[in-house]
Amino acid sequence: MTDHAQQTVVLHVSDSPDDVARAATTAEAIRASFPSVQVRIIVNGEALSALTQADAPPGVEACEIGMARRGIETAHLAPGVVTVASAAVELAGAQFAGAAYIRI
Repeated sequence: MTDHAQQTVVLHVSDSPDDVARAATTAEAIRASFPSVQVRIIVNGEALSALTQADAPPGVEACEIGMARRGIETAHLAPGVVTVASAAVELAGAQFAGAAYIRI
């Protein structure tokens, strides 16, 4: 079996706000199958509006550029949601580092 200790999966959500919940479910399935793999959920675009809801999954990463374009302030994000300066930069950097990319 392959050692997954240093591996990462990046789930990219940008279209529908409903896709954030799908990404959280997908992340749970990946973690159950590969417990040592890091899973990141990076959100931009229209899907950002889901991160202002109280039930947004903690640890999700919200694009600050997209937030600014949509008038979403950090204070309006659900508890546990973190921000990144640019989803595109984070996605590219993760892939350069060898992460698996899945579009939700």
